[in-house]
Amino acid sequence: MSRHINPNGHERSDADAGGAGRFAGFLGLAILVVMGLMWILFDTLAKREASRSPKPAPLAVTDPNALPPEPRLQRNPVEDLKAIRTEEEAVLTSYGWVDPEKGIVRIPVSEAIKLMAQRPPK
Repeated sequence: MSRHINPNGHERSDADAGGAGRFAGFLGLAILVVMGLMWILFDTLAKREASRSPKPAPLAVTDPNALPPEPRLQRNPVEDLKAIRTEEEAVLTSYGWVDPEKGIVRIPVSEAIKLMAQRPPK
């Protein structure tokens, strides 16, 4: 293996700064040209797709606030479940009429358990 020692301790010539600058300028220009071409291509394809899109049916709903027919998806199932449980808890822990004409009432579950515990078994 041969070994060459540079007597000056450094290279006498540097990298060509002009060449590096020209390359960077060409690269920047190429990027701008490609971006411009992509912009034109995107606009052309978007306009073509918009012209090819079918018109909405005359019977289609145009009101954005109109709800679709039942059954619909829940918007917030967690809140819906909390509301249902609150309503059920209110019914299970309060007194109220089930059918006033027939004299049927509703009592809290805890009271019903106490009443059933007081009755003798059959």
